[in-house]
Amino acid sequence: MNGTLVRYGPKPANVAFISQVENKNRHFFVAVGGLSCGFMFAEYLKPLCSKLDRIGWTLVQPLLTSSHDGWGTSSVGEDSEELHSLLMMLRDTHGMQKAVLLGHSTGCQDAVMCARRFGKELNGIILQGPVSDREYLMGAFPNTAERIDLCRKMVEDGREDEIAFRFTEFGGTPITAKRWLSLADCSAAGGEDDMFSSDFSDERLQRELEALRDMPTLVMMSGADECQVPFGVDPKAIGKRLVEAIAPSATLAVIEGGVHDLKDHAEEASDVIIRFMDSLDADKKETT
Repeated sequence: MNGTLVRYGPKPANVAFISQVENKNRHFFVAVGGLSCGFMFAEYLKPLCSKLDRIGWTLVQPLLTSSHDGWGTSSVGEDSEELHSLLMMLRDTHGMQKAVLLGHSTGCQDAVMCARRFGKELNGIILQGPVSDREYLMGAFPNTAERIDLCRKMVEDGREDEIAFRFTEFGGTPITAKRWLSLADCSAAGGEDDMFSSDFSDERLQRELEALRDMPTLVMMSGADECQVPFGVDPKAIGKRLVEAIAPSATLAVIEGGVHDLKDHAEEASDVIIRFMDSLDADKKETT
């Protein structure tokens, strides 16, 4: 994949890769990964890039302060601010006319937060692999509850922005007390990261996803998602509930047998995305 590396903001990590395209497109497809991700976070991005170009869109992959090991000391709110800076750069420097934002995994929280804060800048949202970090962490790591207790105590002591521990099971990422509670603590009222949990009521899901109500949205679930299935979460069932919470602007696609990042279903995933992108143009034609 060829392209250009550009700076979009003042922070050290604020660079983005704009894919080289055959056509001079003014429509930009921004793809954001999840925890520990960077460029080329999913196999489907490579076939998707050329398919997007054929329908008049350019793939953009930003790095955020939270990329790679930065997620433990950052936040979804900070991510959304940096993504807004990216969109402003694309508009001012590259003449952006339309933008669609795809979030993968925890990048889905970024996408929802962006819709809440500056939804008027977006023409569509794709949630690929929206999972509950809380349900995953509680199921996959036995010491999650112990770490929650530690972080609660640090917050009580006014030390929420200090490093609580290094997540040795996840590459040794340093994590602040505030970010761990946002990700893992079900009692942390208003935690930014907890948006897709299967134990939420329908009303809670509707509140979390209210910003997508009038936004064309594709919810892509992986049928064999290792962040959900081993912990008793049915990807198809929670995907259906997410779409119902967003309705009527949302559609559901379930990639049967697909794992979390769809590395084993790259072509199918890219085709699903392209069909959604085609539907955006079709909707516009129907209203003109």
